[in-house]
Amino acid sequence: MDALKQKRSTLRSAFKRSANNLEVLLAATQLKASDMEINFEQISERFKQLKEYVTKLLELLQKKNCTSDEYEKEYTTCESYEDKFIALKIKVKNVLAGDAKNRTDLLHYTDTASKCKLPEIQLPTFDGNPREWLNFWTQFQKIHEEASIDERDKYQYLIQSTVPGSTPREIVESFPATAENYKKAVEYLKERFGKESVLVQVYIRDLLQLVISKNKCELSTLYDKLQTRIWSLDSLGLAKDKCADILYPLIESTLPVDIVKMWDRQKHLVQDTQGKSDLDLLMDFVKNEVDSEFRVKISREIFNTGKITNKKVEKDRDYLPFLWLRQDDLEQVEEYRHRRVVFGLTCSPYLLAATLQCHLNRVQENLSCTSEILKTAFYVDNCVTSLDSELEMRKFILESQIIMSSDNFNLRGWKSNFHSIVPNGDTSTDENVSVLGLVWHMDTDTLSCKIEQTVTLEKPITKRLVLAIAHQIFDPTGFTTPVMLIPKLILQETWNLKLKWDDTLPDDLVRKFKSWYRQLYLIANIRVPRWFSISPTTESLSVHVFCDASQKAYATCIFLRVNQGDKIVVTLVYARSRVAPVKTVTIPRLELLACLIGARLLSSVINDLKLYDVNIYCCTDSTTALCWIQRDQNWATFVQNRVREIRSLTSPTVWRHVPGALNAADLISRGCSGEQLLQGKW
Repeated sequence: MDALKQKRSTLRSAFKRSANNLEVLLAATQLKASDMEINFEQISERFKQLKEYVTKLLELLQKKNCTSDEYEKEYTTCESYEDKFIALKIKVKNVLAGDAKNRTDLLHYTDTASKCKLPEIQLPTFDGNPREWLNFWTQFQKIHEEASIDERDKYQYLIQSTVPGSTPREIVESFPATAENYKKAVEYLKERFGKESVLVQVYIRDLLQLVISKNKCELSTLYDKLQTRIWSLDSLGLAKDKCADILYPLIESTLPVDIVKMWDRQKHLVQDTQGKSDLDLLMDFVKNEVDSEFRVKISREIFNTGKITNKKVEKDRDYLPFLWLRQDDLEQVEEYRHRRVVFGLTCSPYLLAATLQCHLNRVQENLSCTSEILKTAFYVDNCVTSLDSELEMRKFILESQIIMSSDNFNLRGWKSNFHSIVPNGDTSTDENVSVLGLVWHMDTDTLSCKIEQTVTLEKPITKRLVLAIAHQIFDPTGFTTPVMLIPKLILQETWNLKLKWDDTLPDDLVRKFKSWYRQLYLIANIRVPRWFSISPTTESLSVHVFCDASQKAYATCIFLRVNQGDKIVVTLVYARSRVAPVKTVTIPRLELLACLIGARLLSSVINDLKLYDVNIYCCTDSTTALCWIQRDQNWATFVQNRVREIRSLTSPTVWRHVPGALNAADLISRGCSGEQLLQGKW
């Protein structure tokens, strides 16, 4: 038995050496079949001898009643050598048989982990349009000429490459799905849709269509269409040198008249033709014109960029010279160049605002009061302001015209609810005037929104349509906030449903939106006073801020209470609502967020209206939020950050508790219809 084991070990070592040598040959980039056959014969002979000795050894182990573990160990080792031999045998067989796939794996093995994984190429599709045949067949030809793919599989690929319901699909499916019929189907498609004479006529007719078309397009688009059709004809074997004389007048007729004139003037100046035909020279000329237009377009876009228009390249200053006459010597004329863009050279609201500010900073001291008003009254080129009396109004009109006319700005088109003081020639019988997106009713001195319901509800209701309609309403003060909260909530639901922009909304959302839209016109009847009733006779002022939240939204509104002695006037100043986050947030935290936007808006209102010495009352119906604000303790991070900002904008002592039924912000945190807002007291 010991002799058998020693002989077995020797044969195993010899088998391993032969196997390693064979694997080295298989992994080589250049492989000789003769060397591989010799090594395989050696390993086959050694495996045969090894198997004989192992068989004898296993029989001897059975006779001597060895343990099952010892026998199983010997048998398992024998199987591993047999598996190794079979694997090598298959590899050698595949290489000798010329299997392309296995040959690539064995002879040209590379580390594919370092290669980029490209996306899969989708099968081309064909719907029967002859113009698409070349694109289709160029891609499908790879499958058609692949020898390793069975003809029946190619037939299935051909079916998948045709558009369902199209003529090519019907033709292909009419043949029985056999290998013989695949070639027949391909030849039929080529004869029907890929005939070169038919394709040439198609592309020639496309060129004729460009000649007679009345729809003029940009030169770059026209050049692309012409070039692609010329390339298509060239791919069909229609040589340009043979058909250039026919295509030249045809293509020249498609070009704009001014381009043809430029070509006629310049074609005789072309020196280096390099044997090119007139058609090639014409297309090169058009390409140069397209490139020039593109460069000019880019330059113009950069020049008109707001942050760059104030910067001048040094050489561009040569285009902005001016003459300077000295008062002490009128005969001496000096030439200067501007160092920045001149006002009026291009349309720029930024330059206009900067020019106006520069002009207003240089007015005379006796006109400084009017100048300060003008600095904050201009929005682009519109001047909007309020004054306390007719006397002040007359003075403002006179002095502002003097200030603006000193630099040739013509301030005109005055509108006022005091018709008697409007300058001559500027009077108008219009009682409604558009002011910064709102409608100003001069007879009642009130403001309202513009509502134009131009959308019919018969069309599909999509997320894009809801957003477009909601953004048509311009309300800077927020008196329509309760109504405008509804489309915000609808949009949030569409995001939760993961609807695309042009997907039709579910029926429940459609009903909700249509109900809201039908009553939208009613908010045009809501009018808010333009004047807050603040006058020299006002005895006291107080600002009241209300904050509230619901599961859907949180909101705030600010009212101004004016005590005029004989009456009390309360006016809405500002309102704002925000949709609650998609992630669930507790009501107390939403109430705290409402208090935060209330504090921010309060700071803005006080600074804009200059209400520095007034009583302030901030109210919320949440005792938890009130506790967070009034107690100076270490809260959770979310609460602590917002409390810190609230306390920096307001004093904790101004915060009060108000019952929910009396909270003015309750309506705007829940939303309502146009009819409810019009009939309510909010």
